[in-house]
Amino acid sequence: MTLTVHVAGPVAVYADTAARAHPTNLPSRCGVPGMNTNILNLRERYGRQFKIAFDEAYYAERGRGAWADDPALQIIPGRLGHVYPASGGRLAAFGRSGPTAAKLRALPYAEVWTDGSDGVTVLFPPDRLNEVAHLLHLKRRRRVSDQERARLAEVGRQYQFRPRSHGVQSDSEGRICDSSPLVDV
Repeated sequence: MTLTVHVAGPVAVYADTAARAHPTNLPSRCGVPGMNTNILNLRERYGRQFKIAFDEAYYAERGRGAWADDPALQIIPGRLGHVYPASGGRLAAFGRSGPTAAKLRALPYAEVWTDGSDGVTVLFPPDRLNEVAHLLHLKRRRRVSDQERARLAEVGRQYQFRPRSHGVQSDSEGRICDSSPLVDV
């Protein structure tokens, strides 16, 4: 695997893949002088439009079942790649090798950050996210109209839990069970 990294400032680079070459620093270390604190929070800015997930490094760093809103480890997953926050108020897009990587490289407003054998990472301004989302087939949140929401609620009513009567949960409650021994046949 070949990996080319273009450095334009302080960078946290992980050598395992081009996808790990994040041009960002973790917020937990942002109090250190010289660290970049200008990271977009994807959940706040795009959470109503796109599905927001956490990078796999989130669980390695925070542990299983952890829930800490860490903007540096948020991603917008897609079928052909993903988008994550980069330093300087920009976004980074990772596309797997092949036609997707070639299309990302060809974007006039994108700066190639890493170009490896497993894919390419480009930096781009946040106002171009919809164009990049189209290329990477990013996962969007489901939008439901009020009319459709009412229809779904009506369809789901038949499967809702309904107690039979006050305080009684089953037919066997309050009955004496047969305590005769079981007979082997």
